[in-house]
Amino acid sequence: MKKVSKSDYVQSLKCLNYVWHKFNDKEKLPSLDGVFIVQRGVEFGKLAQELYPDGISIKFNYTQASKDTADALDLGKPIFEATFETDKLYCMVDVLVPAEDGWDIVEVKSGSSVKKEHYDDVAFQKYVLEKSGIKVNKCYLMHANKKYIREGEIDINELFMKTDITEKVEEVINTVPGNIERLLSYVSKDMPENKHKFCTSPKKCDLREICWAHLPEHNILELHGLWFKHSVPLMDEGYLSILDLPDSFFEKHKHTIQKNAISSGEAQIDHGKIREFKETLKYPLSYFDFETLGTPVPLHDGLNPWGKFAFQYSIHVDDGKKLDHFEFLADSNKDPQEDLVKQLVKDMPSTGSIVTFNMRFEKGILSDLAKRFPKYEKELKSMIDRVVDLQVVFKGFHYYHPSQKGSNSLKAVLPVFSDKKHSDLEISDGTESFTAFYDKYYLGKDVSRKDLLDYCALDTLAMVEILEGI
Repeated sequence: MKKVSKSDYVQSLKCLNYVWHKFNDKEKLPSLDGVFIVQRGVEFGKLAQELYPDGISIKFNYTQASKDTADALDLGKPIFEATFETDKLYCMVDVLVPAEDGWDIVEVKSGSSVKKEHYDDVAFQKYVLEKSGIKVNKCYLMHANKKYIREGEIDINELFMKTDITEKVEEVINTVPGNIERLLSYVSKDMPENKHKFCTSPKKCDLREICWAHLPEHNILELHGLWFKHSVPLMDEGYLSILDLPDSFFEKHKHTIQKNAISSGEAQIDHGKIREFKETLKYPLSYFDFETLGTPVPLHDGLNPWGKFAFQYSIHVDDGKKLDHFEFLADSNKDPQEDLVKQLVKDMPSTGSIVTFNMRFEKGILSDLAKRFPKYEKELKSMIDRVVDLQVVFKGFHYYHPSQKGSNSLKAVLPVFSDKKHSDLEISDGTESFTAFYDKYYLGKDVSRKDLLDYCALDTLAMVEILEGI
């Protein structure tokens, strides 16, 4: 059996089934989302090593790394990726720093806050190190300083923040042996039938197609806003389909709408509410969408860690007679924001409603741009004042079709009104979009600009077809 790594350990606290597959049936295991974040995290960790200029780096080699670490310990210098193992456990420490008569653990995370899972992560490391005969003095989390604003070259002393989590680690380290035994026991047996026993968030689950394959179409996990802790007891009682639930369950109006839509197979429409929404709209209608990018190491001046900047927009303008399209996409790794604003002020009509899908996002970006470029503050604030949110029609369940499966996202709503689908595009979601942009202009990879333009354009064209359809 393979040894338990710290990623196995932390993952087991979230989903034992995922770890079971990792140990027993890896071929069926879907890849975890968030590759972009992981890659940027690796880069963030490499940059953190510059804070320890005399550090020694241990090259990854599963069989040799722990031996190389043992040799490096004698030198009394910081060690990057220090590797330790026991007969059942294996871990790599981001930075192991000599301190007094022992060592300090420094775990590097690209996020800007300290989370409970970080204590568990470091507790596992401390446990393995102490089993290996290493005296651990302090435990630290090195993370992004959210108050840092880039101006000029990156100041690594300001970018990174080191938080002492020693006491928090001590509070959970006693749970480590039991958690390890639970993990080892679980992966040594057949996969249990009661797969949701340890599950807390199936809607974001990486194993949903495996663990929840037995659930019928329109199962109770589709009920909008129903917490999983409330749905588990219902499933245990045999209520798998929304239509199985007793009438007494449907106290919330939106759940009644969902049930009626499933029963009839037809959309449930509140014509009065939709008419009220449409009456607020003023021509020309400008359907508007931004694409943004954020990284832990700010790419441009004025940004903090993970602070987003707009690199693209699409506008479809309906003046009541014809539909025009305007778009912007940055074409280099230089800060595109001022060029974007200049073009946006030209492209966006000075009157009429600006239609978005989740207006909080677009308003937030416009507000940031207004602060960054006061020269265009008047025009940008005018845009903010004219923004309307098409999503409210679906958030309020004024229109609901059973094919939405409880979701009011643009991707869930569009197929109700159009044969166009994001999944037909080379770039099919926002994560793929900003990843492709970063890959093309910051890593020099061969990525099609047309694919980027097509994705953003579909978002605004989708709103055109949705508004026409309701």
